[in-house]
Amino acid sequence: MFTAPKEFKDFHRLGKAPIVTITKDNGEVITLAESGHVCSYFLRHYDTNKKLLPNVKNAEEKVDYFLHYLEGTLMTSVIGLVVTFSTTRRHKHLRDDFQNMIGTYFLPELRNNLSYLTEQLKKSSGPYFLGDKLSVVDIYLSYPFSGLIGPTYGLFTGSEKKLEDDYPELAKWMETLKNEPGRIKAYSNIDSNIVSKL
Repeated sequence: MFTAPKEFKDFHRLGKAPIVTITKDNGEVITLAESGHVCSYFLRHYDTNKKLLPNVKNAEEKVDYFLHYLEGTLMTSVIGLVVTFSTTRRHKHLRDDFQNMIGTYFLPELRNNLSYLTEQLKKSSGPYFLGDKLSVVDIYLSYPFSGLIGPTYGLFTGSEKKLEDDYPELAKWMETLKNEPGRIKAYSNIDSNIVSKL
């Protein structure tokens, strides 16, 4: 359920998603792995008009921070919650130990991160994380929110609450992204058969 299809190893030794293969004009083929690296590469080599950079001071530095923050900090608590919840469902004899891990580390860390991200949105001069312009930061951060944090917030917190109950700013940001024309167009082109295999 949590791993990419084994065919991905044909493209990269670790077999992780996402993987991007690029054939350059000179015929050289390069393979990119790791989400943050893929985003950085695209920004450096293809976003010549700075379309995905925010209109803020030190934009490159701020984008670089968030690309590292997602994988290095935020996803640690999110994946920890996913793994511990999955384990407690399958191995009931471990439930007490894993519930303790959830309560003492993973859930407080998630709440800490959600509060931090809320603070960042409140400081922003627009509806996005870094101002009034959609940037790669919003696109990158949308992954854990649309796929994990948003749909499973109540499960993670052991309540009937939804994300918007405790973090309305983050929920409003997610709604803004859902209505982005580019996102709507991209999702309309996704093959549901491919998505079901991931």
